[in-house]
Amino acid sequence: MKREGNLRFEPESLRYQFENVPVTGRSFEQYRRIFDLEEAELKEYLRGKVIVDLGAGSSDFIATILRENISDKAYAVDMLYDKLPLPGNEILDPEI
Repeated sequence: MKREGNLRFEPESLRYQFENVPVTGRSFEQYRRIFDLEEAELKEYLRGKVIVDLGAGSSDFIATILRENISDKAYAVDMLYDKLPLPGNEILDPEI
């Protein structure tokens, strides 16, 4: 096994694994402030679009988009999700 910082590479699985990496995330409100948009502007901009939050962590951004019917094609992706004991870790739409 080869170590590089917080990464561990296991040649037999050809997979990088993170150790001691915190899961973080931003809220819909934090994204709104980052892009300096009013809530209505951000919602209108995102309405009906395919949205992928890469490295989403524990963010509620995609949950807010789905809950408020801003888009029905919104996905949260994080390489640590398969390590979390949560239901629904399967790919929901393999065409994306």
